[in-house]
Amino acid sequence: FWYRFVEPLYSSGSAGLGDPAHLWTNVIEPRLDEYMGTVFEGVCREAVRTGLRLPFKPVRVGRWWTRDGRHEVDVVARGARGELFVGECKWGGVTGADLALLRERARLVAADLPRVSATTCGLFSASDRKDAAVTRAAEAGDVLHFGPEALFTI
Repeated sequence: FWYRFVEPLYSSGSAGLGDPAHLWTNVIEPRLDEYMGTVFEGVCREAVRTGLRLPFKPVRVGRWWTRDGRHEVDVVARGARGELFVGECKWGGVTGADLALLRERARLVAADLPRVSATTCGLFSASDRKDAAVTRAAEAGDVLHFGPEALFTI
C-alpha cells in the first residue's frame, strides 16, 4: 500500500499540498479495489494454509494458471490422497456467474493435475453479498462460500 499509493504522493510533493480527503477520493479510492483484490487473494490462500475448514487437510496451497496464461485460479489446494480444492476470490460479493466460471476452471485444473480423487469448489468474498444462485449452491453443498466472518475468525 505504501509503495503503490503513499510513497508516490510524498515523492511528487502531493501529500503536503492538498486536503487528505481530496487525495483519498481522487488518487487512492479509484484504484483501491484493484489493489485490494490481489491482497484479498493472499489472505484467502493464507486462510486455507492455516486452518480454514475444508473437507481435507491441505498439504500444498498456491495458485494455478493454464499453460497459455489465459486462465488463473486464485486458490488451489491439494490433499495427501489426491483431493483438490479450487477457489475464486472476490473483493466484493459473489454471483452465479462467478460460480459458473469457478466450475469451468476447476475442470481445467483437475484435467491438468495427476490423480485427482475429489474436487471441491469454494467462493471467497470480502463481503457477505451473494446472489440466489450462490446461496442455493452453498445450501446444497455444491460449493463452499467463505465470507469475511469465516476468513477473519480462524
